[in-house]
Amino acid sequence: MTEQAMPNPIELYQAAAETTRGIIASIRPDQMSASTPCSEWNVGALVEHLVGGAAFFGASLAGEEPQPPSGGGSPADSYDTLTKKVISEAGNPGAMEKKYNTPFGEMAGGEFMFGAFMDTFVHGWDLAKATGQDTSLNGDFAGMIYQGMAPMMDGMRQGGAFGAAVSVPDSASIQDKMLGMLGRKP
Repeated sequence: MTEQAMPNPIELYQAAAETTRGIIASIRPDQMSASTPCSEWNVGALVEHLVGGAAFFGASLAGEEPQPPSGGGSPADSYDTLTKKVISEAGNPGAMEKKYNTPFGEMAGGEFMFGAFMDTFVHGWDLAKATGQDTSLNGDFAGMIYQGMAPMMDGMRQGGAFGAAVSVPDSASIQDKMLGMLGRKP
């Protein structure tokens, strides 16, 4: 039996960031106050979370104190600039093996980047759903998140990171199973 290669978390994050950037760029100004499947945030607040998250991930990887994103451009442009920094910093020698302090405890760079990928991927879907855009997700990516997160979801829910699971039929797609597991109604 051959061992399956682990996906490159930098490539996963880059793919998710590119898709999410397109979603952010397609949000109309009149949609910023719309509610999202992520109950804590409306569209504008979720965009701010993604932009701020990219600033946090990039600064953390660079060994810097995270700074609030500076204004002077569209949210999509700010997001694009910040995600490019994340990808650049993550690609530095040793960055994926180095340990980082995160809100979820100490993590190796690869785990940290997988978390960045997951946050970006799922919140991209939240924004697409809230703004009437295409909500089709990459099934391989959804499967990775579903398989990777399922064993730890009870603990993450108890810690407040996720809400209650949404029940989906056994015949549901992997995308819908992942979304339901993460507390979202497909």
